[in-house]
Amino acid sequence: MVGFSGEHTQQLMRHWLDLQKGRNVPKRSDIDPIALGGKLLPHIFLCSVSYHPFTVYYRLQGTFINDRLGQNFKGMKIGPETFGNAAQEISDMYQRVAVDQTPILSHEMILSSAGTERRIEVIHLPLADETGKTGFIVGAIDILNLVQADADTFIPDHWVIQNTVAPSVD
Repeated sequence: MVGFSGEHTQQLMRHWLDLQKGRNVPKRSDIDPIALGGKLLPHIFLCSVSYHPFTVYYRLQGTFINDRLGQNFKGMKIGPETFGNAAQEISDMYQRVAVDQTPILSHEMILSSAGTERRIEVIHLPLADETGKTGFIVGAIDILNLVQADADTFIPDHWVIQNTVAPSVD
């Protein structure tokens, strides 16, 4: 897959494509945690989407995201309390996924207050509700520069979206 560096982001993208079954977007009910497998699940997040106003809530989040990125956003919405100054840019990216019903692959940098950084790759994939409208976004995160020495003490402070692309499956 062109543009991907991470194993888990690629794996979820392939799974999402398999679930399309001739549709533009798979349904939320198509996602089977058992089919995702134990290696991918810790890297997964699931968000619900509402439109008036546009709001994204984190419903599920894998243990890898909690433990290695210091992020525990379950039950929270995208806003300054979760993503600081980058909240609007991140919300806009999720809105493009939801409204356009298209995947977005992002490469991001997360800085900690201690000066360490994580470079991450994130795939954001729309999931339709029963009406065909995007009601959920599922994603996976890979850390591209995990340093074991500070893996347990990383506390995120600042997000920078480095680029976003529509992934290519060629």
